[in-house]
Amino acid sequence: MTKKGTKKINNHKNKKKYTKNTICVIICSILLLIALGFLFYRWTRPFYKIEPRVDAVKKKDKEVKKDVTGWVRVQGTDIDYPIIYSAGEQVKGDYSFSWSNQKESFVAERKVLLGHNILNLSSTPMTTNKKFSGFEELLSFLYPEFIKNNKYIQYTVDGEDYVYKIFAISFVKTNDGYINTYYMDKNEKKKYIQQVKKESYFDFGVDVDSNDGIITLATCTRFFGPKAGYSFRIDARRVRNGEVMSNYDFKEKKNYNKIKKILKGDETSEKA
Repeated sequence: MTKKGTKKINNHKNKKKYTKNTICVIICSILLLIALGFLFYRWTRPFYKIEPRVDAVKKKDKEVKKDVTGWVRVQGTDIDYPIIYSAGEQVKGDYSFSWSNQKESFVAERKVLLGHNILNLSSTPMTTNKKFSGFEELLSFLYPEFIKNNKYIQYTVDGEDYVYKIFAISFVKTNDGYINTYYMDKNEKKKYIQQVKKESYFDFGVDVDSNDGIITLATCTRFFGPKAGYSFRIDARRVRNGEVMSNYDFKEKKNYNKIKKILKGDETSEKA
């Protein structure tokens, strides 16, 4: 074979090799772009999707002879209720409502919402039961498996849908089974944040300060026995401007060990 023929064959082989390499590079680039696109979607897509309740507030306010001040919706539960203002301690007879002793919206402060726990007062709370008509399902947040996929609370007030991310879950000992609802200044709110984070059964790693709006959901419970006098409490802070509503990690704290024992039926002590 002549030198010219050999050179021609080598050029052909090099061309085929170059073509294969180019195809491989293109395929790898496409796969990399797909993977990056998936990760970007996963990182940026909202973990909680807002469902507007502004019109629902207006409609319910016309339907009932009560002062409907807003709406509350809790991720992963059937809690999707109007909020009514009550100057007294509790609302009797209406279980498909939450209520507040604070007439102000308190979006930039601390808003406390209360609800009944009629069908789920025991130490074995159930999740998502259609028969529940109050705050029974709040106790679903005692289960880590439930919390993994549910961490947000929606509070609709003054024509806006606000979203809050949970940062503390705990029981609180009270004389009458309810939560203090008084207005807190910044120093009191700072101490409150430190207190509920310390008492929480889970560490959510959520940054909270006295400038944040806070929402507290609470209900009565017999988790530690009928005469123990505890309320179940969830605290969440308002999602900040520009903050992505993503899922976030949490871990059990040492004080959760007692709760696990009670949930398993290994312990029935009325001491928290």
